[in-house]
Amino acid sequence: MNSSSESMVSNQHKYILSANALAYWVKNFLGEIGPDYWNSPLTAPAEWWETVPVDRMFTRRRRVIPG
Repeated sequence: MNSSSESMVSNQHKYILSANALAYWVKNFLGEIGPDYWNSPLTAPAEWWETVPVDRMFTRRRRVIPG
């Protein structure tokens, strides 16, 4: 997790969890394993999804209301 990105820094007052808390949970979730396509699916190329062993996939998009 990159907690030093421009968005994380400029919006830190909007987040419930601090960057330190997120880093703690990421470390506990991943352990010594680095990011891969299973634990960071947004980084996977389109071709990777072609072999995911599922018949159907449900996705939900949250509507973001500006303001």
